[in-house]
Amino acid sequence: MVKQTTIILLLVLLLAPSMGYGVGTDGDETSGEPLFGRLNGMLPMSTIEGTMSLEGTMTIGNLPFTARLRGDTISVTLAAPFGMTAGTMFATADTFVVVNYLSREVLVGHPDAQSIASVSPIPLRLSDVRAFMRGTIPGDLRRFTSGPPRTDAKKLYIARDSAGAEFMLIDTTTSTLSQYQRKDKQGKTVLNLVLGDVRDIASTNIAHAIDVDINGKSQAVRFRFDSVEPTADADAMRIPEAPPSFTRRVYNR
Repeated sequence: MVKQTTIILLLVLLLAPSMGYGVGTDGDETSGEPLFGRLNGMLPMSTIEGTMSLEGTMTIGNLPFTARLRGDTISVTLAAPFGMTAGTMFATADTFVVVNYLSREVLVGHPDAQSIASVSPIPLRLSDVRAFMRGTIPGDLRRFTSGPPRTDAKKLYIARDSAGAEFMLIDTTTSTLSQYQRKDKQGKTVLNLVLGDVRDIASTNIAHAIDVDINGKSQAVRFRFDSVEPTADADAMRIPEAPPSFTRRVYNR
C-alpha cells in the first residue's frame, strides 16, 4: 500500500486535466463530421468517487479514491484502512503537490514533467491517458474516415498510417465513444479501450467504466466511477501540508 499510494496519485495526476469531463475532442470540431462536433461535453465542477485497478507489471485491485475538480484544479484523497488517509494530491495547470503519508514523502513539480511518466506502471503517453479518461482520442480526429456501415446504433471510423491502423466506434444514440483500438502493421492489437456504463450527469453523457488493455491484455488499467456529482467543495480543495521531515522529490519539466 505504501508504494501503491504514490503511484495511484501520480496516475491520477496524469489524468487531472480530464477526470470528470464528459466526452470531448482533441481535434478540430469543424472536421466535417457532424458526430465529432457533438462529442464535447464537460463538467467544470465535479466530485468523483471511484476505484482504480492495475494488472500486469504491477497489480492493484480496486483502490478507492475521491477526486474534486474545479476548473483546472483537482484535489484527490486516497483512503487507508482504519479511517486513515493514505495520501493527498493538489494540482493546477502548472503545479502539483503529492503527499504520501504512509511513505512519508512529498512530490512537487509540473504536471507535464516527463519524469512523472517514468514511474507509471502503464506504457501510455500522457496525451493518451488524458484523452482516454475524458472519453476521446488524442490528436486531430480528421485523420479518421467512415468505415463500413453497421446494423446497430454504432458508427465505425478508421485511420491508417505507416505504423498500423486505428479503429474508433461511436455510439450514435449517446454521442459517446464506445471503443478504440490500435493495431500494428501485422494486425496485432496493441491497445484496446472500452468505455461503458454511460450515465447522464447534468446533461452530459459520462462513461463510468473505462478499461484500457495494452499489448494483448498483458497490462491493463481499469477505472470505475461509483458516482460523479456536478459540484465540488472549494473548502476541501487546498494544498496539502506535510511535516518538514518528509522526503521531498521534485519533478520539473
